[in-house]
Amino acid sequence: MTLQHLDTVIAFAVIMLGSALLITIFTQTISSFLGLRGTNLLWGLTTLLATADPRLKDISKSVAEKVLTHPLLSDSVMSKYSKLPLIGWLIDRWRLGSAIRVEEFERALAFFAVDPPAGQGAGAADQDSTGLTQAQREKLKGLMEKLNAQAATDIRQLAGSLAALAPEKEAEAEKLVGQIVAKAQSSLADLESWFNTCMDRVSQRFATQMRIATIVCSVALAFFAHMDAFRLYRQLSSDADLRSRLVASSDALTKKAGEITATNGNAVPGVFNDAMKQLLQQDIAKDLTGPAPDCKTRQDCEDWLRRSSKGQDAANQLVTEYDSLVQAQLKTGMDTLKAQANDIRGIFDRAELQLFPNPYPRNFKSDSIWGILTAAGLLSLGAPFWFNALKTLSSLRPLLSNRTDPDSSDGSQDAGQ
Repeated sequence: MTLQHLDTVIAFAVIMLGSALLITIFTQTISSFLGLRGTNLLWGLTTLLATADPRLKDISKSVAEKVLTHPLLSDSVMSKYSKLPLIGWLIDRWRLGSAIRVEEFERALAFFAVDPPAGQGAGAADQDSTGLTQAQREKLKGLMEKLNAQAATDIRQLAGSLAALAPEKEAEAEKLVGQIVAKAQSSLADLESWFNTCMDRVSQRFATQMRIATIVCSVALAFFAHMDAFRLYRQLSSDADLRSRLVASSDALTKKAGEITATNGNAVPGVFNDAMKQLLQQDIAKDLTGPAPDCKTRQDCEDWLRRSSKGQDAANQLVTEYDSLVQAQLKTGMDTLKAQANDIRGIFDRAELQLFPNPYPRNFKSDSIWGILTAAGLLSLGAPFWFNALKTLSSLRPLLSNRTDPDSSDGSQDAGQ
């Protein structure tokens, strides 16, 4: 392979990566606008509740909605808003939280299962401040009774008192208590196991939706931009100036791609690490030990804070402050996506590359349908693929450049020959 051929492939990869990044940003915008993370989590918790206790099947969705929209559990800035005319279905999606821990889920279920104070909707058909009827709470209590480990502890203490009053029943009481404790512990373990499985399915479901969106957007961009892969490659092979400008822009684009793809598909790239950086600059974090993490998810950062903190109280304080910083970052998430799209467009502008032809053709007579479909297929491979491909190709360029005689007419002769 000659240096010219390698530069042509690198320039082609630059165009593919830049276009794929624009598609990534667009799909992330769609995900945020439609609240796909929250709706998938709602599906997961609804399925989990119906699986954990079939009696909850008819109320599982309403309970899951209450959990994910509770102000203390939802990470959405829209959780405090009610349904509005015209866009009510969007508000419902935006109000849903996008992440929850198993202990938070258990506490929320216990909260909603508690009877309201007298006079606040105690009737079977009336709703209290949580929006649940008495009949719905009774069903939820059935699940919580199976999960109530504290009740098992209380029974153990009661059994000790009874044994003191009736020593001849001590062995029988101890056996009964052991069965109750084992059942409670087994129920909790089952719920946590189901919860972890549920979160895996939620992640897979979301990833599949984003993959489908990426493919659809790739086809749309290839057709709207008249991106004929074969014609584009021929153009790069013959236009040395355009090829050299694109190769020169590869470093800047690779750096930008690293920022966008670092969060592995999170709806708002960089939010979790940016919030962590802000936290580490505060006095509250001065006692943290160990290097700062490179978080892929919000949970990664919170787990690191708990491991690195000195004491439970300090950990809770740090996690609370971190969550507040994430909330502030989420408010500017759409601005971040817009800025990233402008950065990529700026890189293309400096390389004097017109992604969309000008003047815009009215038909596809000059295009190869197979070239457009090929471009769509290449774009659908995703930004991470082209990011790694461009890094690999760029690392080969210095090696080939050192072996190539710059004075040769065709640039293909080895300097040692």
